[in-house]
Amino acid sequence: MFNLRRGFREDVQDFINLFLLLAHYFPEVFGKKIVYVLGKLFLKRNHFSYEHTVFVEFNGGRAGMLSGYGWKRSWVRMFALIS
Repeated sequence: MFNLRRGFREDVQDFINLFLLLAHYFPEVFGKKIVYVLGKLFLKRNHFSYEHTVFVEFNGGRAGMLSGYGWKRSWVRMFALIS
C-alpha cells in the first residue's frame, strides 16, 4: 500500500539518494560536493527544502518523492530575496 507524507529534516539522505537517482550526472557536472550541497539545500528554507517535499512510501520504504511549491510561496520567497 502507498502512503504519502510530508518531508522531515531526517529524510535528508533519502532526498539526496532519490534526487541523484534522477539526476545521476550531477556529481560529474557539479563535482562530488553536490551531495553536500543537496543536503544543505534540503535542510535550509528554500525551494529544495523538506518543507516542499512529499515522500511516497511503499511497504515501509521510500518509493519516490515530489518536490514542489505553489506560486504564492514562490513569489513570497523571491520578494524576500530582493527586498
